[in-house]
Amino acid sequence: MIDSTTLFNYYSSRKILDQLQSQAYQQPQSKQGLKQQNMTDLTLDAKQQFLYDEIVMQNYSADDFAEFINKESKHGMNIEYTTFTELQRIVQKYKQTHSSINQISSNQYQNYMNGHFENANHNGSTNLENKSVDPFDSSHYEKKYTKKFRENTLGIKDEHQQHAHLKEEKQEGKTKDDVKNDGNNQQEQQTVSSKEDNQMIVISKYGLSEAPYFREIDCLKEIPMINFYSKVMIEVCEPEKVQGGLFGFTAGYLTYKIVVKPHNWEVRRKNSDFNMIREILQRIYPGKILPPLKNKRNISSDKYGIEKQMRYLQMFLEDLNRDDEIWANEYLISFLSERNPDKLLKKFKEAEKIQLQRSFKTHSNMEGKIKVQLTNSNYLFAEESTKFIDNASSIYTKIKNLCRTLKQDFEKSAETMFSLGELFHQLFSHFNDFDNKIIEKKQENQKLKDCYVNLNNLMMTWGNLMQNQMKQVHENMCFLFKYGEKEIEQYKFSLKQLAEEESSYFKYKQRLNAKKEKLFILGDISKWEIGPNIHFQPDNIISNKQLAFKIMCTKETIYENHLKDYFAFYCESIYQNLSKGFLKKANDYSKFFELFSHSQLKNIEEISNLWKEIQNQYKPDDVIGKGISASQKISASANEKQEILKHIFPPKFY
Repeated sequence: MIDSTTLFNYYSSRKILDQLQSQAYQQPQSKQGLKQQNMTDLTLDAKQQFLYDEIVMQNYSADDFAEFINKESKHGMNIEYTTFTELQRIVQKYKQTHSSINQISSNQYQNYMNGHFENANHNGSTNLENKSVDPFDSSHYEKKYTKKFRENTLGIKDEHQQHAHLKEEKQEGKTKDDVKNDGNNQQEQQTVSSKEDNQMIVISKYGLSEAPYFREIDCLKEIPMINFYSKVMIEVCEPEKVQGGLFGFTAGYLTYKIVVKPHNWEVRRKNSDFNMIREILQRIYPGKILPPLKNKRNISSDKYGIEKQMRYLQMFLEDLNRDDEIWANEYLISFLSERNPDKLLKKFKEAEKIQLQRSFKTHSNMEGKIKVQLTNSNYLFAEESTKFIDNASSIYTKIKNLCRTLKQDFEKSAETMFSLGELFHQLFSHFNDFDNKIIEKKQENQKLKDCYVNLNNLMMTWGNLMQNQMKQVHENMCFLFKYGEKEIEQYKFSLKQLAEEESSYFKYKQRLNAKKEKLFILGDISKWEIGPNIHFQPDNIISNKQLAFKIMCTKETIYENHLKDYFAFYCESIYQNLSKGFLKKANDYSKFFELFSHSQLKNIEEISNLWKEIQNQYKPDDVIGKGISASQKISASANEKQEILKHIFPPKFY
């Protein structure tokens, strides 16, 4: 099939001009008028945009048109040398003999045309209502791209637009230089990113380089059998112990109730069922990073252990729900909805036949196509992610352990506070016995008894606060980072798969290249193992090493390309899934901060109210030292306030 990318320029409507063209426009006289310069590249962009508007945007088949123009034009697909008039004629002839895939409605077309010529109207040209623009008028495309070229490459703007920009800059409080620098930086970043993705990918560990690679491969298309809802409520609850064996002699197990709304699914499942469905999904979707499950040997049978396990299982299902393809999987649907245990077991037995997918034809998704892509961006992402995950793995383990230590510290602090509270209670009891046996100094003794009571209340409340802190750390922090540690393990597993695919491809490629090099040097075409369906001229390939490498060792080259597809597939999968995983982790932490800060504010408010109550109820200075009464202290406070006001406001304000 002919590549139609160069005809329509899908990826950008404006390519960077080559170095000679840029140098030509950097000359002072170039700013006097673009028509004085060679506009070859600019005109090519206009032609590409014209074809994009007339073929692609009007739902004609780009591939069919590429075949058509290749036959119709004497220059084939090289439209740089095809005049615009000739291009118009070919497009008109193509439209007369071909139909669009789907007719664009008149409203859609009108909206498109309005948007297409919005820039022209904005700059003072006649409205489309008064004067229609001929889509075959080459001056329109030249004008559009001349303007774009003037702005982006030469930095020249129309006077009207310059005034508008200056006005906006004043309103936003920015200088013209700041805005220009921001724009230049943004353009530089986009240019650098575009250049990097088009450059050869250096695979330093194997001493090789690889060209950027992209293609779509047909696969099985899934048809969802369920409705998708914007909000799905999942609950794992009501654990129930089931005795094992007929007479209960074998080990029992726990089952959990799963409720999914608004699907209205309600079933009971055991831990091994969760492990089974995860294994099935892992085989069906090798490129996806599935949420973790707790190891069976680490599941505690006490009340807290069961509650924590239910949280793990619920988070597992909630994470699966974030992926529509997985959520619509027939095996997962059976797991969540099938109430008959025998039917579920039969479904699981059927799934045991599924092997890890090694052929794209047996893959499945909702689009029916798999994107295989290898670029500098996704390869660099995978390389740096591997380094980060390796470091993060040990750090998460340390955080998990320190959270456990923190929980123990709060527990010890709470015990210490309660012990102090008990001691103050004992002091109160002994002093109260003393006070009951004497006659004088009852009022002063009451003050001391109140002090012991307040100290007891303070320590007990503080101890309760430490217990709440311990509970928060135990239930939230410890769980969050332990689950995070499990997620990191899944990331490492996926990155390990990518490393294995990378190793398989490049090691095979190295061996095959070495073999091809030897065959090429020998020059005996009969030993090149060229496939029977490949036609070639011996004189052409014997001296053309690049062409020879493409056709020799046909079967091995096909297998090399298969390995390359899988390496690129895993590279893109890591890029997409890890990006989503990092975003999910940020959302998890945001939710944790919200809940944790709310509980901390509540604890602080509780202890603060107690301190205020104690402060207002009793102050040692009232008895010890000055002996000022409460009424005298209130009067003194009022006098101090009045003196302060005299220095601030006129007498009428106080």
